[in-house]
Amino acid sequence: MKKSSLLAFLISYFPVFALDIKVSDQYPTLLELSGTIEKISFGNGDQEYVSKEEGRFLEIKAKHPGTSKTTITVFYLSNEGKKNEKVDVFYGTVSYDAGIQPMYDLTQHKVKNIEEAEKWDTDEPLTDPLTEAIEYVSQEQPNVKRFHQTKQKVSCFLSNAVSTGEEIVLKFMLRNSSPYNYKVGSVYFVGNNKDKTAIPIKLKPKRMVVAPGDIIPMIFVIKHKVEKSGIIVRFEEKKGRRDLSLNLPNRLLLSIPCLVKEP
Repeated sequence: MKKSSLLAFLISYFPVFALDIKVSDQYPTLLELSGTIEKISFGNGDQEYVSKEEGRFLEIKAKHPGTSKTTITVFYLSNEGKKNEKVDVFYGTVSYDAGIQPMYDLTQHKVKNIEEAEKWDTDEPLTDPLTEAIEYVSQEQPNVKRFHQTKQKVSCFLSNAVSTGEEIVLKFMLRNSSPYNYKVGSVYFVGNNKDKTAIPIKLKPKRMVVAPGDIIPMIFVIKHKVEKSGIIVRFEEKKGRRDLSLNLPNRLLLSIPCLVKEP
């Protein structure tokens, strides 16, 4: 039985039992409950915790480290026939084993359609070589393998790469096999050296949200700078900890095909 299914089973069949949930003061913890929430009531922890409810989703966060344990009573809409729920929360490390999916942006479960067209985060006009390179990685079959990472059922892998001589165009594929949306917050390209020198990103998609069950391409353009130690690419989840990192070695960067035309 999947973790999410197990949690739903516990909530549906044992509504009188309290669930012990660990929370943090650094990021919210999400609970997906069995019915539409009408309101919630804190026990003695209303001054120590903050919460947000929307539909059947309840988000909880501690106001400061070391909060005391408290019981939250969840009241469902009466017309749904759900019994009230009691959830015990206390400060600590989020427990993935409890079937909880933490760091989930509550506003994102409403997102139904992901924009297919790339919208670039720049006002600068694209040069002809760069336009050609972007079209190349968009249409070509994958020419890169082995560089990937998976965390909490979210995967990222490098699919295609090409150079214009001045820029490197990289096509990544993000696959979301989890039941929750994955929203990319920040993306960093740094040299894999002691100083972790930042590599400028010249172009990136404006919208980076991957719906459950989807796999979408994300194309980035960085300044052509071959680091002897390679490049680290880091995708950070917005309001989450499912961060993904790829280490692109120097041998890969040196072997990227170049579309510069001979005079």
